[in-house]
Amino acid sequence: MNYIKINKFYNSHKMFINKIIQLTIAISSSKTEFRYSLMPIFPKT
Repeated sequence: MNYIKINKFYNSHKMFINKIIQLTIAISSSKTEFRYSLMPIFPKT
């Protein structure tokens, strides 16, 4: 019963959840790129 509720919630918010996941991935990857671009300037911490 609980699983069906979760599944219904997921199906109705699928686009929203996928956007959040993509945004999270984009933010984390841009953070690492940013860190790598700063590496020549700042020593490793």
